[in-house]
Amino acid sequence: MSTPDTIVVQRGPGETRFALLAQDTVIEVAHRRDIDVQAGASVAGRVVGHAPGLAFVDIGAAQPGVLKVRAPMIEGSALVVRVVVPPRRDKGAELKPADAASPAPDPAAAWWARYRATIERVVVSSAQEERRLYALFGDAPFSRAANLFAEYGVDDAIDAALARDVPLPGGARLLIDAAAAAVVIDIDAGALPPVDANAAAAPAIARALRLRNLAGHILIDVIPAQKGAARAFAADLAALLDQDPVPSQVAGVTPLGMVELTRRRGGLSLAENLSDAVANAAYKALRQAVLTAVQAHATRVAIAASPDVIAFCQTTLRAALLEAQAMGPCEIILEPKPGRAPPSVDVHAV
Repeated sequence: MSTPDTIVVQRGPGETRFALLAQDTVIEVAHRRDIDVQAGASVAGRVVGHAPGLAFVDIGAAQPGVLKVRAPMIEGSALVVRVVVPPRRDKGAELKPADAASPAPDPAAAWWARYRATIERVVVSSAQEERRLYALFGDAPFSRAANLFAEYGVDDAIDAALARDVPLPGGARLLIDAAAAAVVIDIDAGALPPVDANAAAAPAIARALRLRNLAGHILIDVIPAQKGAARAFAADLAALLDQDPVPSQVAGVTPLGMVELTRRRGGLSLAENLSDAVANAAYKALRQAVLTAVQAHATRVAIAASPDVIAFCQTTLRAALLEAQAMGPCEIILEPKPGRAPPSVDVHAV
């Protein structure tokens, strides 16, 4: 992997989005939505149930989080817990004990601490965001731009990282399937010689694991190009993963010739973070409303979207809607359009 040289931080209504780049290539992204429970945060909770070796803790999410314990805890007792993995649609958060409540670590501050010697620019979306980051890690090569994620290609990189196929040079590709039990990656050589396809796949897999924040049990179906191909591939991949700040362990090659590894789970994968089509459309609409107001010098901006997207803006994202109007500054008019699918939003000055 190339050496990181750019940190991009874009504040939008109700969320802050972060990206780490190396020579114009996006290598890591993070989404911080204000209403979500964040990995690494320590929060107050209350025990609401138990099972052998486990306590179920209410932290304000839809489902109780799960905390491993040595002895049963009294239901109703208060405690502070650290969020290891935030809540997902099908399960509560994974928790650990904590001493005191504290916010989640800031991704930009963590990247600056790790890569300070090579970071050439920290690009932010506003003076307010620059002041916030300055308070976290002091003087840095700050600059500002408006539509950062589009300008630096981060939006395109995210769209590509949400796809199943990863194109490789010469017509080869990776097929990445993330299931509940494991992530399975297939290398498809296409017209490329198998040896070359395997060689191209190793760095692409290392990048995909980090960009998509894939974790847990991972299996890679390496092309049996020659004797010992899988073992050689495993060694090459292990060397590449040494540059990933999230610990991974390459276990070796299975009897059926698949490379097996694990990557520590910390937070949600990119796909899990962006799995709610209604929420994604609502946040995108609010971002576009601010951009439209600024670029068109408009004092009134309309958002036309499906009724569930409009309702999400009016209720769950009420604070974000108010923030968008202040950022414009503009009045935002919400127009429900029955029959329209959630991904489709129309934002225009009125």
